[in-house]
Amino acid sequence: MKTISRASAVYAFVLSAKDFQSGARFFSEADWPLQVGLMVLPSGHKIAAHAHLVQNSLRVQPTQEFLFVFSGNMEVDFFDESGQYLQTESVSKGEALFHIRGGHAFRFLEPTQLIEVKSGPYLGREKDKVLIEQQPSSASRDVSA
Repeated sequence: MKTISRASAVYAFVLSAKDFQSGARFFSEADWPLQVGLMVLPSGHKIAAHAHLVQNSLRVQPTQEFLFVFSGNMEVDFFDESGQYLQTESVSKGEALFHIRGGHAFRFLEPTQLIEVKSGPYLGREKDKVLIEQQPSSASRDVSA
């Protein structure tokens, strides 16, 4: 697992197949909007039938995203909340990105298929996104996801 962080703030995790361990292992903190974990469960294991309770909040903050790269390869630039560039990571087939805070930009290095899950509701581009002015240390060309 790669951790993108500055000081004590975690901005993202990049997860790969080698991060799976026996049992359930959650990477998210209990108060984060998305709860993301990896599970390896044996044949015959059961989880009791259940439903999740409706919560009072209409929208959780900040928006978090989980992207699984089904095929292809991309580079992701990470930014802190003030728009300062943190670092760039490659995410390829079979890997996943759990983006927790700050900003990001994507470059697709080949045709890529993604599965994205993020907190909602989605209120439209104008109410959901703010573009980050590109810093000289960042190689990004477009912030659109």
